[in-house]
Amino acid sequence: MHIGEDTDFFTSRESLPVSVSAVTVVGVGVVGFSILVLVAILAMRQATMRAREARAAEDRSRKGGLRPGFRVVHGRVETDDGEPAVRVLIRQWSRIEGFGERQQTVWREVGRDVVVRPFRIALADGQIVKVEPGAEVQLVSDLAPEKQLATDARTRVAELKAGSSAFACGRVVGAAAVHAYRGDEHAHRLLPWDAEPMLISTEPLEERYVRRARLHRYWALGLAATLLAINVGLFGSYWVQLLFGHVVIAPTVATQRWSSRSRPDGVRAVAKVDGRDLTLSAKTSSDYAHGVDELIKQGKPVTTPFVVATFPVLTFSVGTRPTLDLRPFFWAWIGFAFFAFSYGTHTRRSRPWYERKVVVEAA
Repeated sequence: MHIGEDTDFFTSRESLPVSVSAVTVVGVGVVGFSILVLVAILAMRQATMRAREARAAEDRSRKGGLRPGFRVVHGRVETDDGEPAVRVLIRQWSRIEGFGERQQTVWREVGRDVVVRPFRIALADGQIVKVEPGAEVQLVSDLAPEKQLATDARTRVAELKAGSSAFACGRVVGAAAVHAYRGDEHAHRLLPWDAEPMLISTEPLEERYVRRARLHRYWALGLAATLLAINVGLFGSYWVQLLFGHVVIAPTVATQRWSSRSRPDGVRAVAKVDGRDLTLSAKTSSDYAHGVDELIKQGKPVTTPFVVATFPVLTFSVGTRPTLDLRPFFWAWIGFAFFAFSYGTHTRRSRPWYERKVVVEAA
Protein backbone atom coordinates (compact mmCIF):
# COMPACT_ATOMS: atom_id res chain seq x y z
CA MET A 1 0.00 0.00 0.00
CA HIS A 2 1.06 3.61 -0.39
CA ILE A 3 0.17 6.43 1.93
CA GLY A 4 -2.18 9.15 0.69
CA GLU A 5 -3.56 9.84 -2.76
CA ASP A 6 -3.01 13.56 -3.28
CA THR A 7 0.24 14.57 -5.02
CA ASP A 8 0.57 17.59 -2.72
CA PHE A 9 0.73 15.18 0.22
CA PHE A 10 3.86 13.52 -1.16
CA THR A 11 5.83 16.55 -2.34
CA SER A 12 8.30 18.51 -0.26
CA ARG A 13 8.18 22.16 0.72
CA GLU A 14 10.44 22.96 -2.23
CA SER A 15 7.77 21.76 -4.66
CA LEU A 16 4.75 23.77 -5.65
CA PRO A 17 1.18 22.53 -5.37
CA VAL A 18 -0.13 20.85 -8.50
CA SER A 19 -2.51 23.71 -9.26
CA VAL A 20 0.16 26.42 -8.88
CA SER A 21 2.56 24.42 -11.05
CA ALA A 22 -0.02 24.10 -13.81
CA VAL A 23 -0.96 27.79 -13.63
CA THR A 24 2.71 28.80 -13.83
CA VAL A 25 3.54 26.56 -16.78
CA VAL A 26 0.44 27.52 -18.74
CA GLY A 27 0.33 31.15 -17.60
CA VAL A 28 3.98 31.94 -18.30
CA GLY A 29 5.22 29.25 -20.66
CA VAL A 30 2.18 29.19 -22.93
CA VAL A 31 -0.17 32.14 -22.52
CA GLY A 32 2.11 34.89 -21.18
CA PHE A 33 5.00 34.73 -23.64
CA SER A 34 2.69 33.76 -26.50
CA ILE A 35 0.75 37.00 -25.94
CA LEU A 36 4.00 39.00 -25.97
CA VAL A 37 5.08 37.31 -29.21
CA LEU A 38 1.64 37.90 -30.74
CA VAL A 39 1.67 41.59 -29.73
CA ALA A 40 5.11 42.02 -31.33
CA ILE A 41 3.99 40.23 -34.51
CA LEU A 42 0.81 42.33 -34.78
CA ALA A 43 2.78 45.54 -34.21
CA MET A 44 5.31 44.46 -36.85
CA ARG A 45 2.51 43.64 -39.29
CA GLN A 46 0.79 46.97 -38.67
CA ALA A 47 4.03 48.88 -39.26
CA THR A 48 4.75 46.84 -42.40
CA MET A 49 1.27 47.56 -43.77
CA ARG A 50 1.68 51.28 -43.10
CA ALA A 51 5.03 51.24 -44.87
CA ARG A 52 3.40 49.61 -47.90
CA GLU A 53 0.53 52.11 -47.81
CA ALA A 54 2.98 55.02 -47.64
CA ARG A 55 5.02 53.61 -50.53
CA ALA A 56 1.85 53.01 -52.53
CA ALA A 57 0.68 56.59 -51.90
CA GLU A 58 4.00 57.89 -53.20
CA ASP A 59 3.75 55.69 -56.30
CA ARG A 60 0.16 56.75 -57.03
CA SER A 61 1.06 60.40 -56.67
CA ARG A 62 4.09 60.03 -58.92
CA LYS A 63 2.05 58.31 -61.63
CA GLY A 64 -1.04 60.47 -61.22
CA GLY A 65 0.73 63.79 -61.44
CA LEU A 66 -0.86 66.80 -59.78
CA ARG A 67 -4.50 65.93 -60.34
CA PRO A 68 -6.77 67.33 -57.59
CA GLY A 69 -7.15 65.09 -54.54
CA PHE A 70 -4.92 63.52 -51.92
CA ARG A 71 -1.32 63.51 -53.10
CA VAL A 72 2.21 63.01 -51.81
CA VAL A 73 4.45 65.70 -53.26
CA HIS A 74 8.21 65.21 -53.35
CA GLY A 75 10.80 67.75 -54.35
CA ARG A 76 13.16 70.53 -53.29
CA VAL A 77 12.01 73.06 -50.69
CA GLU A 78 12.07 76.73 -51.70
CA THR A 79 11.40 79.84 -49.64
CA ASP A 80 11.53 83.52 -50.59
CA ASP A 81 14.27 84.45 -48.12
CA GLY A 82 16.14 81.12 -47.83
CA GLU A 83 15.07 80.66 -44.21
CA PRO A 84 13.56 77.36 -42.96
CA ALA A 85 9.93 76.76 -43.94
CA VAL A 86 9.17 74.88 -40.71
CA ARG A 87 11.01 75.20 -37.43
CA VAL A 88 10.26 73.24 -34.27
CA LEU A 89 12.13 74.39 -31.16
CA ILE A 90 11.94 72.20 -28.06
CA ARG A 91 12.94 73.67 -24.70
CA GLN A 92 14.24 71.22 -22.10
CA TRP A 93 15.25 71.38 -18.47
CA SER A 94 17.39 68.78 -16.76
CA ARG A 95 17.36 67.05 -13.42
CA ILE A 96 19.32 64.26 -11.80
CA GLU A 97 17.49 60.97 -11.36
CA GLY A 98 18.57 57.75 -9.68
CA PHE A 99 21.00 57.04 -6.87
CA GLY A 100 24.69 56.23 -6.60
CA GLU A 101 26.26 54.82 -9.74
CA ARG A 102 22.85 54.75 -11.44
CA GLN A 103 22.48 58.52 -11.40
CA GLN A 104 21.81 60.10 -14.77
CA THR A 105 20.81 63.44 -16.20
CA VAL A 106 17.33 63.45 -17.67
CA TRP A 107 16.27 66.23 -20.03
CA ARG A 108 12.52 66.80 -20.05
CA GLU A 109 10.60 68.97 -22.48
CA VAL A 110 8.97 72.00 -20.87
CA GLY A 111 7.83 73.84 -23.98
CA ARG A 112 7.63 73.62 -27.75
CA ASP A 113 7.52 76.44 -30.31
CA VAL A 114 6.48 75.70 -33.89
CA VAL A 115 6.94 78.24 -36.67
CA VAL A 116 5.25 77.36 -39.96
CA ARG A 117 4.93 79.42 -43.10
CA PRO A 118 3.99 78.77 -46.72
CA PHE A 119 6.73 77.50 -49.03
CA ARG A 120 7.18 75.92 -52.42
CA ILE A 121 8.25 72.46 -53.55
CA ALA A 122 9.99 72.23 -56.90
CA LEU A 123 9.30 68.85 -58.48
CA ALA A 124 11.81 66.88 -60.52
CA ASP A 125 9.93 67.73 -63.75
CA GLY A 126 10.15 71.47 -63.07
CA GLN A 127 6.59 71.99 -61.81
CA ILE A 128 6.04 74.10 -58.75
CA VAL A 129 3.68 73.30 -55.87
CA LYS A 130 2.82 76.02 -53.40
CA VAL A 131 2.44 74.45 -49.96
CA GLU A 132 0.12 76.11 -47.46
CA PRO A 133 0.47 73.88 -44.38
CA GLY A 134 -1.64 75.89 -41.97
CA ALA A 135 -0.81 76.56 -38.33
CA GLU A 136 0.01 72.95 -37.38
CA VAL A 137 2.22 70.39 -39.08
CA GLN A 138 3.75 67.05 -38.25
CA LEU A 139 7.41 67.40 -39.19
CA VAL A 140 9.27 64.12 -39.60
CA SER A 141 12.93 65.06 -39.32
CA ASP A 142 15.94 64.55 -37.09
CA LEU A 143 16.61 66.86 -34.19
CA ALA A 144 19.75 68.96 -34.55
CA PRO A 145 22.44 68.78 -31.83
CA GLU A 146 21.34 70.54 -28.68
CA LYS A 147 22.16 74.14 -27.91
CA GLN A 148 23.15 74.57 -24.27
CA LEU A 149 21.64 77.67 -22.65
CA ALA A 150 22.64 76.89 -19.05
CA THR A 151 23.77 73.91 -17.01
CA ASP A 152 20.16 72.84 -16.63
CA ALA A 153 18.56 74.30 -19.78
CA ARG A 154 18.95 73.59 -23.47
CA THR A 155 17.05 73.60 -26.75
CA ARG A 156 16.65 71.06 -29.56
CA VAL A 157 15.62 72.13 -33.04
CA ALA A 158 14.17 70.39 -36.11
CA GLU A 159 13.92 72.38 -39.33
CA LEU A 160 12.68 72.04 -42.87
CA LYS A 161 15.45 73.97 -44.56
CA ALA A 162 15.35 75.65 -47.92
CA GLY A 163 17.10 73.51 -50.52
CA SER A 164 16.40 70.26 -48.70
CA SER A 165 14.41 67.36 -50.11
CA ALA A 166 10.96 66.86 -48.60
CA PHE A 167 7.77 64.82 -48.91
CA ALA A 168 4.51 66.63 -48.17
CA CYS A 169 1.07 65.01 -47.89
CA GLY A 170 -2.16 66.88 -48.46
CA ARG A 171 -4.90 67.90 -50.85
CA VAL A 172 -3.88 69.27 -54.24
CA VAL A 173 -6.16 72.01 -55.59
CA GLY A 174 -6.17 73.99 -58.85
CA ALA A 175 -3.24 76.04 -60.11
CA ALA A 176 -2.60 79.55 -58.85
CA ALA A 177 -0.18 82.22 -59.97
CA VAL A 178 3.15 82.24 -58.19
CA HIS A 179 5.52 85.04 -57.48
CA ALA A 180 6.30 87.53 -60.18
CA TYR A 181 9.90 86.47 -60.57
CA ARG A 182 8.62 83.24 -62.15
CA GLY A 183 6.83 85.16 -64.86
CA ASP A 184 3.89 83.29 -66.44
CA GLU A 185 4.49 80.04 -64.58
CA HIS A 186 1.67 78.66 -62.45
CA ALA A 187 1.72 76.47 -59.38
CA HIS A 188 -0.66 74.00 -57.84
CA ARG A 189 -1.52 74.43 -54.18
CA LEU A 190 -1.15 71.78 -51.49
CA LEU A 191 -3.45 72.18 -48.49
CA PRO A 192 -3.96 70.09 -45.34
CA TRP A 193 -6.22 67.05 -45.76
CA ASP A 194 -9.43 67.77 -43.84
CA ALA A 195 -8.62 69.10 -40.36
CA GLU A 196 -5.49 67.01 -39.85
CA PRO A 197 -2.05 68.61 -39.52
CA MET A 198 -0.07 68.32 -42.73
CA LEU A 199 2.60 65.62 -42.72
CA ILE A 200 5.95 66.89 -43.99
CA SER A 201 8.91 64.51 -44.00
CA THR A 202 12.57 64.89 -44.91
CA GLU A 203 12.75 61.14 -45.59
CA PRO A 204 10.55 58.77 -47.62
CA LEU A 205 7.26 58.30 -45.80
CA GLU A 206 7.73 54.55 -45.36
CA GLU A 207 11.13 54.80 -43.64
CA ARG A 208 9.82 55.39 -40.11
CA TYR A 209 7.44 52.46 -40.45
CA VAL A 210 10.22 50.24 -41.79
CA ARG A 211 12.30 51.05 -38.71
CA ARG A 212 9.36 50.35 -36.43
CA ALA A 213 8.63 47.03 -38.16
CA ARG A 214 12.29 46.04 -37.79
CA LEU A 215 12.21 46.84 -34.07
CA HIS A 216 9.11 44.70 -33.45
CA ARG A 217 10.47 41.90 -35.65
CA TYR A 218 13.63 41.66 -33.52
CA TRP A 219 11.52 41.63 -30.36
CA ALA A 220 9.20 38.96 -31.79
CA LEU A 221 12.18 36.73 -32.59
CA GLY A 222 13.76 37.36 -29.19
CA LEU A 223 10.54 36.69 -27.30
CA ALA A 224 9.90 33.52 -29.31
CA ALA A 225 13.41 32.30 -28.49
CA THR A 226 12.82 33.12 -24.81
CA LEU A 227 9.51 31.25 -24.86
CA LEU A 228 11.31 28.18 -26.21
CA ALA A 229 14.18 28.53 -23.72
CA ILE A 230 11.83 28.78 -20.73
CA ASN A 231 9.76 25.79 -21.79
CA VAL A 232 12.89 23.71 -22.38
CA GLY A 233 15.17 25.03 -19.65
CA LEU A 234 12.75 25.67 -16.79
CA PHE A 235 9.69 23.60 -17.68
CA GLY A 236 11.35 20.81 -19.68
CA SER A 237 10.94 18.08 -17.07
CA TYR A 238 7.36 19.14 -16.40
CA TRP A 239 6.40 18.93 -20.07
CA VAL A 240 8.16 15.58 -20.57
CA GLN A 241 6.38 14.09 -17.57
CA LEU A 242 3.04 15.59 -18.61
CA LEU A 243 3.22 14.43 -22.23
CA PHE A 244 5.18 11.17 -22.02
CA GLY A 245 5.09 10.14 -18.36
CA HIS A 246 2.91 7.62 -16.61
CA VAL A 247 2.29 6.81 -12.97
CA VAL A 248 4.41 4.02 -11.50
CA ILE A 249 3.59 2.59 -8.07
CA ALA A 250 7.09 1.76 -6.89
CA PRO A 251 8.02 -0.36 -3.85
CA THR A 252 9.74 1.90 -1.34
CA VAL A 253 12.91 0.39 0.06
CA ALA A 254 14.25 3.17 2.30
CA THR A 255 13.90 6.72 3.49
CA GLN A 256 16.51 9.44 3.01
CA ARG A 257 17.63 12.60 4.72
CA TRP A 258 18.31 15.44 2.29
CA SER A 259 19.05 17.86 5.11
CA SER A 260 20.50 17.80 8.58
CA ARG A 261 17.07 17.42 10.16
CA SER A 262 16.56 14.43 12.41
CA ARG A 263 13.43 13.25 10.59
CA PRO A 264 13.70 11.77 7.10
CA ASP A 265 12.52 14.00 4.25
CA GLY A 266 12.82 11.74 1.23
CA VAL A 267 12.31 8.20 -0.05
CA ARG A 268 14.11 5.77 -2.30
CA ALA A 269 12.13 3.30 -4.38
CA VAL A 270 12.84 0.76 -7.10
CA ALA A 271 10.78 0.02 -10.18
CA LYS A 272 10.98 -1.62 -13.56
CA VAL A 273 9.89 0.86 -16.24
CA ASP A 274 9.97 0.12 -19.97
CA GLY A 275 12.32 -2.78 -19.33
CA ARG A 276 14.72 -0.69 -17.26
CA ASP A 277 15.48 -1.19 -13.58
CA LEU A 278 15.32 2.24 -12.01
CA THR A 279 16.13 3.61 -8.58
CA LEU A 280 13.83 6.53 -7.87
CA SER A 281 14.95 8.94 -5.15
CA ALA A 282 13.01 12.08 -4.35
CA LYS A 283 12.45 14.63 -1.65
CA THR A 284 9.05 14.31 -0.04
CA SER A 285 7.09 15.94 2.70
CA SER A 286 8.50 15.24 6.14
CA ASP A 287 5.19 13.74 7.28
CA TYR A 288 5.11 11.26 4.42
CA ALA A 289 8.76 10.25 4.84
CA HIS A 290 8.27 9.80 8.58
CA GLY A 291 5.20 7.59 7.99
CA VAL A 292 7.11 5.48 5.46
CA ASP A 293 10.02 5.16 7.88
CA GLU A 294 7.72 3.84 10.61
CA LEU A 295 6.13 1.28 8.28
CA ILE A 296 9.49 0.05 7.02
CA LYS A 297 10.67 -0.42 10.59
CA GLN A 298 7.56 -2.52 11.23
CA GLY A 299 8.39 -4.63 8.20
CA LYS A 300 5.29 -3.63 6.30
CA PRO A 301 5.40 -3.13 2.50
CA VAL A 302 5.15 0.46 1.31
CA THR A 303 4.72 1.81 -2.20
CA THR A 304 5.17 5.36 -3.46
CA PRO A 305 3.68 6.78 -6.67
CA PHE A 306 6.02 8.42 -9.17
CA VAL A 307 5.40 10.11 -12.49
CA VAL A 308 8.11 8.59 -14.71
CA ALA A 309 9.05 9.37 -18.29
CA THR A 310 11.85 7.57 -20.11
CA PHE A 311 11.48 9.41 -23.44
CA PRO A 312 13.02 11.62 -24.68
CA VAL A 313 14.99 11.82 -21.42
CA LEU A 314 14.63 10.07 -18.10
CA THR A 315 12.80 12.27 -15.62
CA PHE A 316 10.54 11.59 -12.68
CA SER A 317 8.88 13.23 -9.72
CA VAL A 318 7.06 11.93 -6.68
CA GLY A 319 3.26 11.87 -6.81
CA THR A 320 0.69 11.17 -9.48
CA ARG A 321 1.05 14.44 -11.37
CA PRO A 322 4.09 16.53 -12.33
CA THR A 323 4.99 19.57 -10.24
CA LEU A 324 7.47 22.43 -10.33
CA ASP A 325 10.13 23.35 -7.82
CA LEU A 326 10.35 26.84 -6.35
CA ARG A 327 13.41 27.88 -8.39
CA PRO A 328 11.87 27.57 -11.89
CA PHE A 329 8.67 29.11 -10.52
CA PHE A 330 10.42 32.29 -9.41
CA TRP A 331 12.70 32.50 -12.47
CA ALA A 332 9.74 32.04 -14.82
CA TRP A 333 7.64 34.82 -13.31
CA ILE A 334 10.60 37.17 -12.88
CA GLY A 335 11.65 36.51 -16.48
CA PHE A 336 8.16 37.15 -17.80
CA ALA A 337 7.84 40.41 -15.86
CA PHE A 338 11.29 41.52 -17.02
CA PHE A 339 10.66 40.86 -20.72
CA ALA A 340 7.16 42.35 -20.65
CA PHE A 341 8.45 45.51 -18.97
CA SER A 342 11.53 45.73 -21.22
CA TYR A 343 9.50 45.31 -24.40
CA GLY A 344 6.98 47.96 -23.41
CA THR A 345 9.67 50.38 -22.21
CA HIS A 346 11.91 49.91 -25.24
CA THR A 347 9.15 50.37 -27.79
CA ARG A 348 7.89 53.44 -25.94
CA ARG A 349 11.31 55.08 -25.59
CA SER A 350 12.34 54.24 -29.16
CA ARG A 351 9.52 56.34 -30.59
CA PRO A 352 10.93 59.36 -32.46
CA TRP A 353 10.46 62.78 -30.97
CA TYR A 354 7.68 63.77 -33.39
CA GLU A 355 5.47 60.95 -32.07
CA ARG A 356 5.82 62.04 -28.45
CA LYS A 357 3.81 64.67 -26.65
CA VAL A 358 6.78 65.29 -24.33
CA VAL A 359 10.38 64.65 -25.37
CA VAL A 360 12.39 63.07 -22.57
CA GLU A 361 16.04 62.13 -23.11
CA ALA A 362 18.59 60.59 -20.77
CA ALA A 363 22.25 61.56 -20.95
